[in-house]
Amino acid sequence: MQRARGQMEFRLSSMYEDALKALQDCLNSENDSIRLKAASAVVEMINALKIGGTDVRKEIKSLCEYSIDTMSMDRQKYAQMLKENGLE
Repeated sequence: MQRARGQMEFRLSSMYEDALKALQDCLNSENDSIRLKAASAVVEMINALKIGGTDVRKEIKSLCEYSIDTMSMDRQKYAQMLKENGLE
């Protein structure tokens, strides 16, 4: 099940740029109805965004925590993510 979910997420992420381009094209349409629907979709997406914290280390740490009961953390993953983000 996890593997299938990963494959689905990969496929969706590969379509992301195309979807944004299509939406941008709709925003520039000469058809008022299409432009309005596209603008409405953009507003809905912006309203649905969850703004996270601004402390990068804290956010990376939260991504590496895997047990709510013990608050254990994947320290290797944490170190790797810090390195990838230039925060060694």
